[in-house]
Amino acid sequence: MSEHRVNTERIPTAEKKMLHVTGGWPKEFDYTETTDQIKYQKKLNREANLGYAAATNDLVKSTMKCFRENN
Repeated sequence: MSEHRVNTERIPTAEKKMLHVTGGWPKEFDYTETTDQIKYQKKLNREANLGYAAATNDLVKSTMKCFRENN
């Protein structure tokens, strides 16, 4: 038989909440307006230097590769 005990110090913790609504939107776009959101998303897909479309495409390809390997 064996018995093990550990006496560690308690660390006080606090719960913090944050609302991530405005993160990632440029100042010139109003994130509450759906027309501005659509306009910005089209701009991201159009401009190659922002890399949104390419990054999404690479992410989907790598995800599908892992998905196929696991199945």
